[in-house]
Amino acid sequence: MELDRVNHLKQIPPEDWGKTPTSVKKLVEEMAQQIEKREQQLTKVLKVQEQLLEKINHTSKNSLSLPSSDLPGFGKKPPQQKSHKKLGYPLSNQGNSQNLYPIEEFSSIIDYYPEECVSCGATLVCLYL
Repeated sequence: MELDRVNHLKQIPPEDWGKTPTSVKKLVEEMAQQIEKREQQLTKVLKVQEQLLEKINHTSKNSLSLPSSDLPGFGKKPPQQKSHKKLGYPLSNQGNSQNLYPIEEFSSIIDYYPEECVSCGATLVCLYL
């Protein structure tokens, strides 16, 4: 990518250049040199930028390079959206539980609390009474 270089001093007509004071001529010449230098730097930077863009776009999917040579983060899958489906058994699955009688059908309710542990035989204290 080559920039069109313009000689800035050639743009000034000779009669105007002849009327210009020496100090101004010197300043204009220095500025023209600086412009030339900046244009050369810009050309170099644009070449480097072009090379870097090629390097970034160079992946294992579009070349013969190994996947391990890809940049970090390349090929990451987008995060999956959460499902709005409820967890657990479907409503159609009733399970195998016992059918309980309604409380209205009982004449009395007796709370049973064991007095000793079935495993070790230790005395149990009921805190619910």
